[in-house]
Amino acid sequence: MKGAKLFAKPEWAPILKLGRTGVPALRAALQDLLTEFAKQELPKQKVEVSKRLFESRATLKAMGPPRADPASQRQFLSGLASKFEGIVRDALEGRYESDPIFEDNPGMKLITKVRTLSEGFSSLMWRSGHLMTI
Repeated sequence: MKGAKLFAKPEWAPILKLGRTGVPALRAALQDLLTEFAKQELPKQKVEVSKRLFESRATLKAMGPPRADPASQRQFLSGLASKFEGIVRDALEGRYESDPIFEDNPGMKLITKVRTLSEGFSSLMWRSGHLMTI
């Protein structure tokens, strides 16, 4: 009732003609504003959800088939261990063309790294590894 008395004053007459006073008018205005905001933002959210869904499906596919039982888990882990063993063997033998991991991670080229360090050590010892010259 206080609102009705307030809006009965002459200074509120122009606003009363617009029908924008009171809680019902505020509720309707806020609902319209929220609806417009949702209409603008919903397509963006749809794109974002679709993108994340695509990425999740790609990640899930990369994981391979489900491994629910111990036998399939063991088989999967055994395959991973074999692949790791092969990469280590190739790194130790200097066969870097066998797996793209060496191209992507030059630090994994073990023999090259050992040889570089060995040559550096040899050079250092040649220059300053002796105490006196005879």
